[in-house]
Amino acid sequence: MKEAAEAIRSKKEDILKLWEETIRKEIPVTKETEPLILLNNLPNILDDLLVMLERAQDEIDLQKSPNFKEIVEDSMDHGRHRAGISHFSSHKIINEHMVLHRVLIIILKNKNAYNQEVGILLSFALETSMAHSVKSFSISLQEMREKLIATLAHDIRNPLSTALLGLSSFRYEDGEGHLLKLNQMATNSVRRAIDLVEDLLDAITVRSGEGISLLFSEYNVVEDVKLIASEAAEAYSNKIVLNLTKKEIHGVFASTAVRRILENLITNAVKYGAIDEPITISLQEEGKKVRLKVHNHGNSISPQDQKDIFNFLIQKEKNSPKNLKSWGIGLAFVKMAAEAHGGHVEIESEEGKGTTFSVILHKHFNTPGKKRTLLNTIG
Repeated sequence: MKEAAEAIRSKKEDILKLWEETIRKEIPVTKETEPLILLNNLPNILDDLLVMLERAQDEIDLQKSPNFKEIVEDSMDHGRHRAGISHFSSHKIINEHMVLHRVLIIILKNKNAYNQEVGILLSFALETSMAHSVKSFSISLQEMREKLIATLAHDIRNPLSTALLGLSSFRYEDGEGHLLKLNQMATNSVRRAIDLVEDLLDAITVRSGEGISLLFSEYNVVEDVKLIASEAAEAYSNKIVLNLTKKEIHGVFASTAVRRILENLITNAVKYGAIDEPITISLQEEGKKVRLKVHNHGNSISPQDQKDIFNFLIQKEKNSPKNLKSWGIGLAFVKMAAEAHGGHVEIESEEGKGTTFSVILHKHFNTPGKKRTLLNTIG
């Protein structure tokens, strides 16, 4: 056993290299995957296997060995990370373990370190790793799907609430102009809700590493920002301040996504910001990009929370002035939508100065048409 462990240790780099070459041939979706992401926890699993081989003669029950627990934990992490790779599947996880098994046998036989006992332990360790990787992958994928559906269901409330507000505010004595404005607001909101229902149905079929489909088109993004800011001014008691540097900023954007980004950021600003302070919305052009900002006064966000609140599979608890216990799950969508535009999200939060979320979007990262987003589940 120890001879086998030493053989694997001396040839570890060769094992990983041969495994990677074989995987890229047998699993097409991995051809463009970065080496570090592809290897993932495999080096750790290999180290766990080494220790199990070294201590096998001293262990009566391998499942009670401390190293058995380590290989289980590393394998669970491996499966969870695989759920974040686009088009990965349980079958592919099984395949990559089978490839590792083949590679190890080849290396050990070349070093004259393979026998029946080694073969039994290899099978036990790799089958254990495979089973727990697949289990973790399936759990993570289900959590991702449920969270995505929950995010969409959560976001449907925003346009429906706006539509309800518009309809409940109908008073004929306010005049035809005001009624037409409320009617248009309600109509636009219902249409957005219908779009979100379609996204909800789309999310049911989501696969590993995938988000929802977005429809991109060339248009003036200023109109979306003005519309959502206007509706927020009608819906919330906070004063809404809108700062626009230009009347027109054209680019290829997903209109539904831009509106949802802004709706989610405004909703969180209302929930967690100071009740009697204004919420400021800004849109500015920065060369080939646009920067959309939402600022609110109130308690700052800790550095640790800033790292976690966009993670799709983490829901943090946080006290707010209105006794709301968790950050809106819509922030996961904000990050996903920004990245679908080739951009990212920035947070500036300081006690006494409030919090600003900045969403940077590339104007021509995409071409017009439908595109499925990629979902980062691990932050």
